[in-house]
Amino acid sequence: MDISGCGWRLLVALTLTIVVACTATAEPAPLAATSATPLSTSDVVSPPAEPPTSTASPEPSPRVRPTAAGGPPLEPAPTATPALPAAPAPTDLPPPTVRLMAVGDVMLAQSIGRRIVRKGPLAPWKKVVPYFDRADLVVANLECTISNRGTAWPKTFTFRAPIKAADSLVAAGIDVVSLANNHALDYGIPAFEDTMDLLDERSIEYAGGGSNKTEAHAPLIVEQNGLTIAFLGYVMPFSGRPAFNTRQWAAEADKPGLAIGTPDVVAAEVAAIRDEVDIVIVMVHGGTEYSRGPNKKQREFAAAAMGAGATLLIGHHPHVLHGYKQTQTTVIAYSIGNFVFDYFTGRMNDTAILDVTLSAEGVESLDWIPIRIRNGFPTPAVGDEIPRILSQLPEY
Repeated sequence: MDISGCGWRLLVALTLTIVVACTATAEPAPLAATSATPLSTSDVVSPPAEPPTSTASPEPSPRVRPTAAGGPPLEPAPTATPALPAAPAPTDLPPPTVRLMAVGDVMLAQSIGRRIVRKGPLAPWKKVVPYFDRADLVVANLECTISNRGTAWPKTFTFRAPIKAADSLVAAGIDVVSLANNHALDYGIPAFEDTMDLLDERSIEYAGGGSNKTEAHAPLIVEQNGLTIAFLGYVMPFSGRPAFNTRQWAAEADKPGLAIGTPDVVAAEVAAIRDEVDIVIVMVHGGTEYSRGPNKKQREFAAAAMGAGATLLIGHHPHVLHGYKQTQTTVIAYSIGNFVFDYFTGRMNDTAILDVTLSAEGVESLDWIPIRIRNGFPTPAVGDEIPRILSQLPEY
């Protein structure tokens, strides 16, 4: 049969169509993964779920365990090691202590006052402030009045310091001063009141003087490092030149002045405060100037104070060092000399800082820091000054 080119092509196409059709009916094609026809849940039975096989260690989460009877759930199972009970508070802590440094007569008038005005408040103290910085409390006898008012008392020596002298006490780090001495009212009551006001404004505490007798004799209470300390300040009755006696400056019911100290007075006032505080410190101004040791009146006064329960007695006025008396828990320092003073020469310029550590049980430790006063200003002793000064501090 004669087949033309067009007919031939038609015959080939028909043949290919038949072959493809036969192949499609011989074996069904697999279901495509992206088939749009989902399987019914009734057609597939899912096997039990296997636990995850991850090798990580996730943080355990709290679980609630049901009771066997189906009651309320038990408490969550612990998910970590239980915390240990808190350790009991230690009971063997050391008792609280206070490190106190005491110095003698601080006279900020005359050339000392002029240098404070010219060189600044720290001028007298530059060489000794590093010692004071180690103390919790620093105490001194303020051997002058601080004011620009008043009339000089008719006596041989009168000391009135400039107003900036109050700032000098702050610069030194002085915490407590005794006002009970034979120079506190050198320029009368107005200047004395100025002194107290200036100290109050600068938060410098004081004892032994006040606006009336009650204030002058009242104990100064200081709380430091967990300890309560009472300071009592006194000037003993004694005379000076010309006709002058410290009793003339005694505080009265309606008159500013000082606490006059006798054995009976100090014994009664120490006993009255002793059970209310941890420590009682007595500061007293008395004795014989330039003497080698305490006189009978100093010893009697000290014995009365300590017998009533005082822990520490700090004496001044003789302008020189006297010895000290130490028991297991108490110390009597009969005179700790000058400290800032421009008038004296020789051994009157040998002095020391009394350095004690106090606890509720009494004096824990005692030390002396030798000091030499140079041109009125205290400086650390050097060389052979050290043994010479310490030799002036015998223990009675």
